[in-house]
Amino acid sequence: MSDWDAVRAAPLFAAMSEANFRMVRDAAVVSRLPKNAAVGKQGERVLHILVDGAVELYGSHDGQCATIDVKEAVTAINLAGVLRSATPVEQARTVSAARTLAVPAETIRDIFRHDPNFALAASGELADGYRDVMRL
Repeated sequence: MSDWDAVRAAPLFAAMSEANFRMVRDAAVVSRLPKNAAVGKQGERVLHILVDGAVELYGSHDGQCATIDVKEAVTAINLAGVLRSATPVEQARTVSAARTLAVPAETIRDIFRHDPNFALAASGELADGYRDVMRL
């Protein structure tokens, strides 16, 4: 299975129209990251799609650091921040070597506004993420 087949099969992208999925694919930039690498740069406005490896979401305050969640492929990193056009409240780093696809936030927001299947899937993904973190 190719990276794109795996992304297309993921719940977030499975019901998206074919034209919109092509927009995601055409706009994406592939990154290969070593273990303990930061996912994204400060102020970057992209959706990172983890296609291989694992990523730790963590927060830090006053010199203390806490893990919020660990995500495994295939999943979106910072979906809430991208949809709200906001700076991420968490940071992300790889737990293992990883491969990500970076899609500009504006592309994702445009698809969200025009593709009700994607909007519903994104809402579900955000709700599931919230419930998973609250269960911890």
